[in-house]
Amino acid sequence: MKRVLIAFAILLSLAATGAHAAIDALGSSVTPATVYVASDHAGVFTVTWRVRTTSGPNVSSSQGQFLTGGRAGGTLLGSVPLALSQAAAAGATALITESVNVPLAVIRKALGLGTGEIVYRRSYRDVGDAVIPFDVRVVITGAQAAGLSATRQSIAFDDNTPARIVAPRQLLSAWSEITLSGTGLVEGVWEIAEPPSTSGQAVFHTLQVVRRFAQSDAPLRLDSPSLPTAAPGLYLLRLRLTQPLPGFDSPEIRYFVAQPGAAPVARELRVLTPGPGALLEDSTRFAWAPLEGVRSWLLLLHERPAGLGGNLPELGAAPLPDAAEFAQLAKSPPAAGLVVPGSQTGASLSVVARAHLKPGASYLWRVLGLGEDGVVLGESAWRVIRVP
Repeated sequence: MKRVLIAFAILLSLAATGAHAAIDALGSSVTPATVYVASDHAGVFTVTWRVRTTSGPNVSSSQGQFLTGGRAGGTLLGSVPLALSQAAAAGATALITESVNVPLAVIRKALGLGTGEIVYRRSYRDVGDAVIPFDVRVVITGAQAAGLSATRQSIAFDDNTPARIVAPRQLLSAWSEITLSGTGLVEGVWEIAEPPSTSGQAVFHTLQVVRRFAQSDAPLRLDSPSLPTAAPGLYLLRLRLTQPLPGFDSPEIRYFVAQPGAAPVARELRVLTPGPGALLEDSTRFAWAPLEGVRSWLLLLHERPAGLGGNLPELGAAPLPDAAEFAQLAKSPPAAGLVVPGSQTGASLSVVARAHLKPGASYLWRVLGLGEDGVVLGESAWRVIRVP
């Protein structure tokens, strides 16, 4: 008797399920899943809804909606008050093609909320009670048409320096700040060149693709993913903008991963220019003597701590750091720096490096010669330079 009751309950359940049959979400689809519209005018796209019904005799949708966010919710930006319906027998798939107009007001509302994407959603049903939503991802693009342009880009490591020497497997990241004019979608690619390619023609590969909406002419900061530090050697890092395309080359920063257990070799490196206590000018060139075995040079500038030799004479050689100043230098990261190929024995500070220097401040600088595995092969004595 108990088995009969259970069987009867199952039959009732199946009957109830049949009476409330729903759209088969797994057997349904949307083509295309992603479309693109410009940011400065109304858009239009065509979409095909493939909706499979488990019961028939038709499938229908009362309206379309433009939303921010995903299925869990979002802000309603606008609606399309057009009902769609098509006959379909049980187990059949209805093909419904729709031409969708995206009003400029909807695009502007999304941009005003700080998002570069919209969801166009239609919810379909058959004779059952369940309503199944289907989404089309609408990406707002056409940044150039909206007048978006990049005027400046800076890049540095997480300690705000443009050059680093790190231990194997040390955590490291970087950031890039972009000065923009206009409003729109910014796209770029974090790219890195790893050893051994950096000893010759560097080969970059993608670390991460980034997309961010920018507005109000405010600088945009983009953070890198964690950087590889497992293998010793020289690494080159850049954020290459793909939209908007800048009118300048992407700036690069470099870091070294030292050989495990490697000890510095304190060979003296002779500096040629500039002289002690010199003023830093646009034409100033840092130059030094060659050193055998060096694959790269690291030029570092540290700001002089206040009260420790900070008041320099206007003319003549500046005093060397004392023990207290050296102690502070050892604890602080450099204010600016450059990585120079080992085939060169001189360089001028780049615009990016100079941007980290304060007018009227004094800096201690030196040059390190690095081997292929990041080992310090030589170092120069400290010298003082002043920023006018």
